[in-house]
Formats: sequence, structure tokens, C-alpha cells
Amino acid sequence: MPKFTATALGGALAALLCASPAIAQQQSQQLPPVEVQQKKPKPAKQPARRAEHEREAAVSPDLAGSPLYSAASTGSMTLPASEIASRSASTSDTASLLADIPGVAVYTNGGVSGLPTIHGFADDRLRIKADGMDTIASCPNHMNPALSYIDPSQISSIKVWTGVTPVSVGGDSLGGAIVVNSREPLFAAPGQSVVTHGSLGAFYRSNGDGWGGTVSATAATEHWSASYDGSYTKSGNYSAGGDFKKFPQSSPAFPFYITMLSQRDEVGSTAFEAQNHMATLAYKNKNQLIEFKTNYQYIPYEAFPNQRMDMLSNEQVGLNLLYSGKFSWGDVQTRTYWQHVDHFMQFGNDKLYNYYYYFDLHNPAVKYPVLGMPMYTRSDTAGNSSKVDVNVTSADTLHAGYDLQFYRLNDWWPPSSDCGVGNCIGGMAPLTFWNIKDGQRDRYSPFLEWEHKWSPAVTSLLGARFEHIGTNTGPVQGYYTNRQNL
Repeated sequence: MPKFTATALGGALAALLCASPAIAQQQSQQLPPVEVQQKKPKPAKQPARRAEHEREAAVSPDLAGSPLYSAASTGSMTLPASEIASRSASTSDTASLLADIPGVAVYTNGGVSGLPTIHGFADDRLRIKADGMDTIASCPNHMNPALSYIDPSQISSIKVWTGVTPVSVGGDSLGGAIVVNSREPLFAAPGQSVVTHGSLGAFYRSNGDGWGGTVSATAATEHWSASYDGSYTKSGNYSAGGDFKKFPQSSPAFPFYITMLSQRDEVGSTAFEAQNHMATLAYKNKNQLIEFKTNYQYIPYEAFPNQRMDMLSNEQVGLNLLYSGKFSWGDVQTRTYWQHVDHFMQFGNDKLYNYYYYFDLHNPAVKYPVLGMPMYTRSDTAGNSSKVDVNVTSADTLHAGYDLQFYRLNDWWPPSSDCGVGNCIGGMAPLTFWNIKDGQRDRYSPFLEWEHKWSPAVTSLLGARFEHIGTNTGPVQGYYTNRQNL
């Protein structure tokens, strides 16, 4: 069913103040001349620096002023690079950067997998784009959300729509939109041969012994640019503000309590390790830009204190091709992308132990430990987003475009370790549990939007977007083949 979205019109009312003429005096009186000296006005008091989110656009000089890169107000708030850089040393979670934006909150999840919410809407109810890619959390527990695939050190700006979202930005969401952009490619000035730029960074956080580093390197000419951005972070379990674990001082029920008696302030399952790599190759000719990005992420483990499972592996590969151009009549932008994810969940070291035993009905003396619940997920996402901005008049711009996405998903759970055929009573065996097999989600969504600037301070947007989503899946199975135990 088509979705129609329009922004509210804003305006300002001015009040007119009129003064009546003074009543003439019946008799006039000559007064001596009075010398008036004008007092120099005091310099205006500079407002204190506020933690407001400035609107900022960092683009190639040839593309500046294009509606595609415009910083004009459309009801959004932007977290600029300067604010991101000041916070990146204290967090490895990109979602946490949004916590101070009005209307936005962040659900604390794993070390790099926070879940942003906008007025109570979270996860798939928000449209989150990283470098123009619509990414989907393939994990059933959403341990690998969209913002976890880009490190804070690689971001140049984050724009958030917390209210009515323009149809050129929204779609496939209910709560709002979050758009994250990495750094724009650097080019040499006309006449320069080769320019280079690089940076190194490192940090240490005492709570949890977290440490990591970032590296960035760029080499560019007037028309070509090649760059690399990498980051690595690792942290152990962090500590609370005081002891909060209540264990008996004597005769512990289980042996592992003895070790935990000395860790009463440690928050278990909060350790993580992550690395992110991004390589960019770009070509620019006057007002046209072609940019190719490839990124790779590997998370060997990320524990979750608020979930029964932990993420013990997440590997992601992404490709991103962008063309953008500025012409006398308007602007064009088209992007094609692909992403592959291999994901594995299991109980981490803080949770994996022989917490229960199943008995063999034929031999009650035999016990079989349950050592976890392995879960695998594999997904592929491919798509294209295109947009055309036509300058109809000096005050009117027509935006038209579409989003096309193809998503494939497999989610399966092998039999639990050391729990074979005939050994488990109601357990997770003997077959592989297929939760989703050959899952498909295809989306096609064209839109049309009219933008009118009534004044430098007032802009109206009126648009319509059509959404078509088709889903399908293959046959699934449980741990057992008979219908009674499915």
C-alpha cells in the first residue's frame, strides 16, 4: 500500500506595533541645547558552547551547494565530525554517539552493538543507512545491528530524523531515520601533483582494560584518491561502581562460586573484540565523482550481559559503488551495494558450563552435559538506490528516485554438543534445526518529492512513496523428524 508523507509547514507571525502621534502643546517653550554623547555599546556576550548538533556538510568543493549534499534544514539533526571525534576515545559503539540527541535513546547491548531508539521505536522500525547502504540485522537477537558495522573513527557525520521523515529519506520504517556517512575522499587542489595524509590514534580505558587504535592513510591527485581506514578495539569485563553480587561467604553451592567471591563488582559477559577495515578508491572530474568502497569486519567475540547467548563470531564483507554528479539543471546520485555476513552465536565463557544434565532413560546412572546451543546465520544483501534532483525554479526542487533491495537469509542450529541420538530427552538433538531456510525479502520503493523554499528559514516538503515488499522461505525442520517433537 502506498505511503504518503508530508512535512509540516512552519511559519512566523510578526506583530505590528503602532504609536499614536504626540499631542501638540498649546504653548511652545524654547529649551537650551543639550549635548548628547552616544555611549559605545558593550560587545555582545558570546553564547556559551552548547552541545547542540550543528548542521554540517563535508564534501568536495566541486560538489558543494548541491542539494544532494545540502545542509539545509529538513527536520533533521546532524552530529558533525568534530563532535564525533571528541567522543570516539570514550566509546567503540557508534550507536552511543546518538544518546544526547533529543528524542533518541540507546539500548545498551554488547560493547559495539547498541540499539538506538527514536521515541520508543527501535531495530527494524528505524531506517538506518551507513554510506547509503540499507543494512539488516541478520542475527535473530539483533547482535549485529547496522551501526555496529562502522567504527566511530571512520565517521564524518551522522544525521537523524526524529520527527516526520521526508519520503526521500524514509521508507520501510515507522520511527525515523538515521544516516551515517564516512569521510569524503580527499583530492589535490588543481595544479598539485600528489598529496598525502595520514593519522594514527590509540586509547586505553581503565575500566575493563579496554584498549585499541586507529590508522588512516590517503594518497591523492587532482582526479584520483586512494585511502585506507582501520580500527581495532578489545576490552575485558568492566566493573560496576561497587560490589553487587550476593554470594554466601561459606559453603558455596558450586565450586565456581569460590572464584566469583573475589569478583563481586565485575559485570560478566561484557568483554568484546572487534576490528574494522575500509579501503576507498575515488575518481573526480569537475562536478562528477565515482567512488568505490570495500569494508571488512571481524568480531571474534562479543559478550552480551542482557541476553542468554553471546556472539562468538561475526564476519562481514561489503562492496559499495557510488556515482554522483552536479549539472546545470540539477543533480544525480546512484549507489549499488552488496553485503555478506557470517554470524555465530553460542554461550560465551562466562555462561558456558555444565549447568544441567540429561539422564538416559535406559541407564539413569549416565549423565550427558549440555554444553550450549550453537546457532549460525548467513545472509546476503544487494541493492541499488538512485536519486535525481531537478532545479525547477530558484525556490523549487523536485526529488525523484527509488530503492531496490534483495535480501537472502539462512538461520540454522546444529545439535547441541555432547548430546547425540538417544542421549537427549527433549533436548536440542539429533538433527539440525532449520529456523529459516532460503529466506527472501525483496523490496522496491519509488518516491517523488517536491521541495519549496518560502524563505531562508522556511522550507516545505511534500512527497509520496510507494512500498512493495515480497517475502518467501523454503521448508524448515526441527531437531526431531517426528511431528510430536517438532
